[in-house]
Amino acid sequence: NLINPITPGRMQYHPGVAKFWLKSAANSTTINASHKVTSIADTATGQMTVTIATDFSGVDWCCLVNVESDVAGASGASDASVDNTGQAAGTVLVKCRNASGSLDDPTSWYVAGFGDQ
Repeated sequence: NLINPITPGRMQYHPGVAKFWLKSAANSTTINASHKVTSIADTATGQMTVTIATDFSGVDWCCLVNVESDVAGASGASDASVDNTGQAAGTVLVKCRNASGSLDDPTSWYVAGFGDQ
């Protein structure tokens, strides 16, 4: 078996490595921590658009989104998703809904992207 080490300069091209990640405050444009994120936009209640520093090679990349809620139980804003028409090569629109299905701001957003750039 031949082991081929991957140097840090080449690692970014592997599709299994996060190309960007983000933790941000909801209902604002405050980025708490990030890697390769240019900006975020609070586009509406329960919605945020992330602009990625380096575009993916197309629209078919894997976006993972999760939220943090300060409300316990079924009333908390906790159903995070990618908008079905909101994923492009360089941006992604994420949404959060509460237990009743209404768009609702979480306490924090967590977003990451994997794929080919």
